[in-house]
Amino acid sequence: MLTWDFGMSICKLSKPVVKNAESPQVGTSDHRRGYRVIWDSETPGFGLIVTNKGIKSYIVRARIKGKERRHTLGRSAVLGPDVARDLARAWLGKIAEGRDPVEEKRLDAVSGITLRQAMETYCASGRPRESTQELVRARFTSRLVVWLDLPLIRINEDMVERRFLDIGEETPADANITFRYFRVVWNFAKIRTEDSTGKAMLPDCPTRRLTKGKLWKPDIRRKRAVLPHQLPAFIQAVDALPDEKARLFFKFILHTGCRASEAAGLLRKDIDHRAGAVHFIGTKSRSNPEFSFPASRQLLEVIRQAEEVGIGDYLFGDLAGNERDNPFAHEVTLLSKAYGKFGPHDLRRTYISMGNLASVPEIALKKLVNHSQKANVTAGYDAADLAMLKPHAQRISDLIESHLHSADVISIKRAG
Repeated sequence: MLTWDFGMSICKLSKPVVKNAESPQVGTSDHRRGYRVIWDSETPGFGLIVTNKGIKSYIVRARIKGKERRHTLGRSAVLGPDVARDLARAWLGKIAEGRDPVEEKRLDAVSGITLRQAMETYCASGRPRESTQELVRARFTSRLVVWLDLPLIRINEDMVERRFLDIGEETPADANITFRYFRVVWNFAKIRTEDSTGKAMLPDCPTRRLTKGKLWKPDIRRKRAVLPHQLPAFIQAVDALPDEKARLFFKFILHTGCRASEAAGLLRKDIDHRAGAVHFIGTKSRSNPEFSFPASRQLLEVIRQAEEVGIGDYLFGDLAGNERDNPFAHEVTLLSKAYGKFGPHDLRRTYISMGNLASVPEIALKKLVNHSQKANVTAGYDAADLAMLKPHAQRISDLIESHLHSADVISIKRAG
């Protein structure tokens, strides 16, 4: 048996050699790295790896464009040395033709990745929040359902453009959102499937057609809110709802400016009556996912009534006391029919508008509604913050209350 200068053995790999091949001796460099290699004298690049645990596998290696490539052919318990040698020669033959079998294998794997698999991999990566995962799945399974089981590489720019325009005819904003999520999922898959040199195995996302063609729909930020003079009609519509907890839910948002999901996820234990505060935990704000809101006199009354209604740990829980997935969706529809087009987020914009009318300083108003800030001005909520913010919260609630009694309600239905 010959020995190369770097300490690896070389001989003709036969059944007896493979059978009698021993694990690395303790104390040797091979043992420290976990395996030894016996190279075949007949086929350069073909060898047998024996690990410290005695596991034996056939391998083949070669240099492609100056970089070493190694491929495991299989375990010795499954393959005989002659069969393994033939496989190694076939692999080396591809290299002689100028091909890269390692990259071809990766490309084959990448070419089979479907949109559904890419979506699930992205959602399982831990990067998007649970709420974002739900939105991605909802968009893909409703708007892109015919593509879900297509390999990514079969989805081209023409397909993207046609589908985008089709969705855009119904709902322009939905087209934008759907294909922004599509782009995120695609680019995530593209990064995850790069080769060892960082070269992308997937092409650029086909949404580039939308960018090059300037096809993205203009983003029109919703400005719908309940205006001061509309508050009496709105509250009349709310008070007409048959579900008492729903009535209190919308009044709670009106006096806090919180998001509907934050109100729906509020636990009874998160109400601090002694401090006169509501503790929001797990909000959508990345800069401040937990914050405390100073309760006004009007808000405390809403909370008191809500605590007397229903069961369970959640202040606005369902009939079983659990958190609502889509809080009071039916009641939102009833309000839209009785009052006019409406969504719970309108009340957040209403609160901000009333804060501006009440001359609440911008930094205080942003803290009250827990707006995410590039500069971390919302960080560090403590007792001093609550004391500073409480007069502002009370002023906003007082202004809301004053408008509720400022005019007679002639028609419950608003224009538009």
